[in-house]
Amino acid sequence: GFESELPGPLSQIGGTSRMEVSAARDLAPFVDKVRASTGARKVDLVGHSEGTAMPRYYLNYLGGAAKVDKSVNLAPLWQGSKFYGVDVLYQLAREAGAKPLVRGIFDHIYPAGPQLLTGSDYINKVNTGEAFPHEVTYTSIVTKYDEAVAPYTNGLAPALPNTRNIVVQDQCPADLSEHGLLATDPVAAQDILNALDPRHAEPVDCQATPRNSS
Repeated sequence: GFESELPGPLSQIGGTSRMEVSAARDLAPFVDKVRASTGARKVDLVGHSEGTAMPRYYLNYLGGAAKVDKSVNLAPLWQGSKFYGVDVLYQLAREAGAKPLVRGIFDHIYPAGPQLLTGSDYINKVNTGEAFPHEVTYTSIVTKYDEAVAPYTNGLAPALPNTRNIVVQDQCPADLSEHGLLATDPVAAQDILNALDPRHAEPVDCQATPRNSS
């Protein structure tokens, strides 16, 4: 989210609040502000990592699907992340009575963190019912070298009429972009532009910057 639930100076740290809070307090009013200032009936969303998971609550539970046309997602977490076993360790710690410590580290400092893990209440909730509302067109752009969304296949959306999955290495096998670098990868940038404006899509060039970026 744009703001944090943390107290004092720590409140300047973004992306830490529970995603339900960020969706309701930050994203929903921001979308309404954009719609009001531009006159657009719908907006497009482009997100990376946690920025793909948080909007799901807005789209699925806060009426956002009626206000969003395209959702373009870099390194998405549709099924959360196992993050090399952190999901299991977190659950074991809670069950073993370490809840105060776990709560102190995560629930008060980074409450959004556990929500990103595979099997979390949040991931289960946004995958309940119509997980990918039909009003919205979803594009998922993933990399096989994602070290944060593990396994990377957790970022692949189910095959639906309104979903499309792109693995950057299927386009450019030599592309070594991992989780963070995917946000600055020219290949992914071309995919983003094509998803936002499919009528003017350009072929991906593994050696060039996006040709329709001007």
